[in-house]
Amino acid sequence: LVGGHFSDKVVERVKSGSVFRGTGDNWDLRVLSGHMRKDIQNVDLHLFASNLIENRVNFHHLPNNTPKGNIANFPRRNFSLSVMEWKMYAESAKVIVGRIILEFFPKFKCLKSVIPTHIPHVYSNKMAQKSTIVNLPIINANEAKYEDCVLILRTYEKWIAEIFVKAGLLEKIPDVENPPVPEGPAAPGQTQAHSVDTADDPMKEMKIAFAGDQLTRVRFAGAKDLLSGSHTPSDRFEHCSPFKPVMWHTRASLLQYSYSFLHKAQSVNQVGTIKFFRERYNRRNSTPAKVLDSLQGSEELFISVGRAYIVTAALDFFGMSSTDDAPTINKLPANISRETEENKKKYFDDVFGRFINKYLLQKDDNSVADDEDDYIRNYALCCIFLTILILQMKDTSAEGDGERNLINQKLLLSVFKSLGSYSKYALEMFTSIAQIECLLTPRRSEEFKWGFFVNWCGGEGKNIEDDLAQEISNRVSKGIVQRQGANKTIQSISKVCRATSGIQRITEQFDISAGIHKVSVQHTSRDSIKDEKEMIEDLTQLDPFNHEPGRCHDSFPSIKSCPLKYLNVVEFHQWLEKHKKELSNIK
Repeated sequence: LVGGHFSDKVVERVKSGSVFRGTGDNWDLRVLSGHMRKDIQNVDLHLFASNLIENRVNFHHLPNNTPKGNIANFPRRNFSLSVMEWKMYAESAKVIVGRIILEFFPKFKCLKSVIPTHIPHVYSNKMAQKSTIVNLPIINANEAKYEDCVLILRTYEKWIAEIFVKAGLLEKIPDVENPPVPEGPAAPGQTQAHSVDTADDPMKEMKIAFAGDQLTRVRFAGAKDLLSGSHTPSDRFEHCSPFKPVMWHTRASLLQYSYSFLHKAQSVNQVGTIKFFRERYNRRNSTPAKVLDSLQGSEELFISVGRAYIVTAALDFFGMSSTDDAPTINKLPANISRETEENKKKYFDDVFGRFINKYLLQKDDNSVADDEDDYIRNYALCCIFLTILILQMKDTSAEGDGERNLINQKLLLSVFKSLGSYSKYALEMFTSIAQIECLLTPRRSEEFKWGFFVNWCGGEGKNIEDDLAQEISNRVSKGIVQRQGANKTIQSISKVCRATSGIQRITEQFDISAGIHKVSVQHTSRDSIKDEKEMIEDLTQLDPFNHEPGRCHDSFPSIKSCPLKYLNVVEFHQWLEKHKKELSNIK
């Protein structure tokens, strides 16, 4: 893993039958000049960093010959949640709400044993295993340029071939022509980026598909589309594709969507709005205009407000005036602490299921005319809907649950499409769903579905998104590069970055040999309970769930009760059909 041996670990694992996937992201650094002169200035480096990640689940038993379906005949309804998928989403939402209720309501502590700490799935044990992550050398390329994207992909193809040659699975590195990049833009939808692999390619089974944020994926797909007429599979980038979306940047995009929908500067004096709570509780580390400037602070504020609304909804649902009271509606059974686990579970499923139906799925909302709407209540319901979706994404990531992640993607597609300005993120979800459900072979489909998350240290519920792991790797390598002082060159930076994994393993082994205890990686963070309890008091005074026709926040005079109600279903299906037709031209 150090120096020129960065691929040795990958070769070793590939020999044993493991499959790898890749991530890539821009690696930007400003090198400051200590003594400026006319010809000596600060330098902005725009490079590209990549990781390889071993898939923890092996799907070699599945066929890998033909795609699962034909996109031209693929039903549009499959891009939305089915009845069964809505039930699965509601089941996990019930657990998430149950955990919040346990935090705030002492009377419900008796249900702790039936509210799981981890939501299980078919590969829970596999996803609790520590991931193998290998840092690749830095590439001197800027992903904002198609020519540089081609350079990145050609480098990937070269590395992949070298890995399989060293593993003894490929006789020689394939010949390449490296044709020039055609002028002009890629085809709409980058159709040929999803082309079927060459049947007689000796490397057909030797793939390491790469993922990246929206810009990276689109640029890579465009580069592959432009060179789809090349003569060799390697020149068509068949071994490092198709390129898949990532979920940490998607979660950040959802958070940005949520702020653009529910945050307005002029609502600062309107009790119950996010802007009101941001200023009242001095959450200056939240940046609604651009959440990536302070993602943690922005997410903490939004989730705190959402949790406060969920608790306020629970007070309404259970007929309680404070969190310390006993329920007067939907009461707990007498002597529930002495009841069997089966009876506790039955109560939880029944009562909390009805809570989800009322406040998340809004099943019991009678259709009323717009002039009878309570827009303060609508704002609260929107906040609950988006908060639960964000919490679902966080929990899905922590558990490494590919099945729930696909459900989230289908819901995200509709949510992003409900506001036209977020169509590019809707297209990311469309692409991922199309890949998993139709465009890929059964084996590749499962590898994609269960290949979105990585586990740094091992342990149940310790997974994070692949692209977040890439961001962390970039930050670590930048920290090492900064210690080089003025001696920064592309060559030295690349050498340091590809040695990052090796340096970490050497230091870990030294600590073990010297008997040095491992430093805890659990970061302490202040909980938000105190702020959230005060938010609940503010919301209790507002009483948002007591329907009052015509009531509204001045800045949100006609908000609907769910973002999905802004979705024009006819236009949505026309949009789906348009992108399906683009993909149906695959050669």
